[in-house]
Amino acid sequence: MFNLPLQGMSKAVAKLLGNQAGRFVEVEKDDNGSCLGRFLNVRVIVDINKPLRRGAKVRIGSGGHTIWVDFRYVRLPDFCFWCGKIGHTMADCFEEIPDKVRRGKQEPNYGAWLRGWTMDKPFKSMKSGRSHAIGSTCGGSHFGGTSTASGSRVTQMLT
Repeated sequence: MFNLPLQGMSKAVAKLLGNQAGRFVEVEKDDNGSCLGRFLNVRVIVDINKPLRRGAKVRIGSGGHTIWVDFRYVRLPDFCFWCGKIGHTMADCFEEIPDKVRRGKQEPNYGAWLRGWTMDKPFKSMKSGRSHAIGSTCGGSHFGGTSTASGSRVTQMLT
């Protein structure tokens, strides 16, 4: 989660924004228990039947200053740049895509910019103390404990 001012780098804000992106699981903290850094690294469970959230507005500080926070997703599999849903690409989308978008004359609603990048260090779980390595941005996602190779219907993704 990007574009947060210093006073927004807290677990409370991480939980609020995480629940906007999906279902909040945890926020990465440093050894001092602080969330300070260039961005908030928040783990969420995403409903793959809904479009990905590109960001959210959040009110920061006592003055009620509202800002837009960009979301980026690490370990994000293929998704549709038109409807924002995981599991298919724009070429396979069931929604009607305007000719301007298909011909590249107009930008789609989503894009590769929604992908986060891998971190130099693993995401450390606060609950178990175990480290969960951040996978490639092109795959390696955890799908609600269900293997996609088995043909099972997948409804959630941990990102």
